[in-house]
Amino acid sequence: MEKERLSLAIEQSSETILITDKGGQIRYVNPAFEKITGYKCHDVFGKNPRFLKSGQQDEAVYKDMWGALSRGEVWSGELINKKKDGTFYIEDVTISPVFDNGGGIVNYIAVKRDITHEVEMEDQLRQKYIMEAVGLMAGGIAHNFNNNLAIILGNVELSQIRLPEGSGVAEYLNNAKIAIMRSRDLVQQILTYSRDGEGVKLPVQLPLLIDETIKLLRSTLPATIDLQKAISASCYSTTIHADSSRVQEALINLCNNAVYAMDEQGILTIGLDAVQLHAQEIPAQFVCLPGRYVKLSIHDTGSGIAPEHVDKVFDPFFTTKDVNEGTGMGLATVHSIIAQHNGMIKVASHPGEGTTFELYFPMVEQGQSEQVSPIENVLPRGDERILFVDDDEMLSQLGETMLSEMGYQVTAMTSSVSALELFRSNPDSFDLVITDQTMPELCGKDLIENMLKVRPDLATILCTGFSSKIDKEAAEALGCKAFCMKPLNVSELVELVREVLDSDKKGSGESQ
Repeated sequence: MEKERLSLAIEQSSETILITDKGGQIRYVNPAFEKITGYKCHDVFGKNPRFLKSGQQDEAVYKDMWGALSRGEVWSGELINKKKDGTFYIEDVTISPVFDNGGGIVNYIAVKRDITHEVEMEDQLRQKYIMEAVGLMAGGIAHNFNNNLAIILGNVELSQIRLPEGSGVAEYLNNAKIAIMRSRDLVQQILTYSRDGEGVKLPVQLPLLIDETIKLLRSTLPATIDLQKAISASCYSTTIHADSSRVQEALINLCNNAVYAMDEQGILTIGLDAVQLHAQEIPAQFVCLPGRYVKLSIHDTGSGIAPEHVDKVFDPFFTTKDVNEGTGMGLATVHSIIAQHNGMIKVASHPGEGTTFELYFPMVEQGQSEQVSPIENVLPRGDERILFVDDDEMLSQLGETMLSEMGYQVTAMTSSVSALELFRSNPDSFDLVITDQTMPELCGKDLIENMLKVRPDLATILCTGFSSKIDKEAAEALGCKAFCMKPLNVSELVELVREVLDSDKKGSGESQ
């Protein structure tokens, strides 16, 4: 009776039970083993359990295991094994020797529990903690980093303004400006990722973004890759509403995958076309509507994707690359980016014939687009009195120079306390106050709050490289006329200043 109960317990156990003889040949496996591994009892009988080895395990683990068992000791640990279908799984294993009456080993019994899901959950939790740490770190460095970018950007743009027409260094300065703005986007992207949010979406012209991306790619791609573009003429007048840094991230990701698939040799083509999508052409998993779309395509002449893998390529952690060559998150990220833009993605591939990824973005109707132009000699000017406050001396001087260049009467200060004292001594001596947020003694928010107590109609702009204490909504609630993130380029700064001052004058006129 006891033996029957023991037999039933072993047979019905959810944990794998495997028994070998003293030579390591399998003599018994319970149903749980068959369910987890996919192997039937008759498939494994007489075999050594080493056939389950995945190749992912450090050989030192096996050495330690067999050393302990040969001494007649119990061994416990984790093993990464491989199922019959080729997938890996992780087991928590305890192997015990079974002795006869004379103390000799006659069998080994292994009790194993599949902990793959638990390990994955632990990894996800660990990743969550990592992202929280990244968020804290990113917030800590973003303010100083953006301040430095603001200094570099300001000096580059002042150089552009004062540059003689036809100068040979204009292109170099423009390239430097592009790199600075991408660095600004990168900081914002890190902050966005670490806070699981979305970036700012603005009108974007994809032909310009493609040209910029190609410039970046050409400096890193092997010379054996022929990078081409095929942009339909109709696309030069189209616009999408997008986070340009995320779209560029998706494009670079797909191009890098294509280079890998071509083994660094072949033709990589980036195409762009305007298309009409009908309801029957939109797969059910995409939340997008029929209408006009811009189709961004990336085609390579590589090895292609096996048919059984095509439907899995966007799954998180799915990869056909070797260990340490890929995480399987690249295409999942691309899919996420497209979903955030209310678009869709298609893939067409045949082994040996290359692969094409098509990214569809909803087109913005003509008249909704905003043309972002490079810095020009003609920018909005003024002669109003501005108090510019930033504890970074170089930024304070830069703000004074940039605004003075546009005709404004600027008083620049590095001490927020001294700035408040100056303002209190003559509250009507300034038309606008521009202040940084993160400063010693008195932060920008408190500075503005104190100034508005003295003069409620004062026009103010609050700037920051990063702050967890205030955002646009909080700044508006405080009474600020505008809130902005550093670094601002010259055109953004002077246009914002002009907008605030003109709005303030209009409001004053309407109230009279």
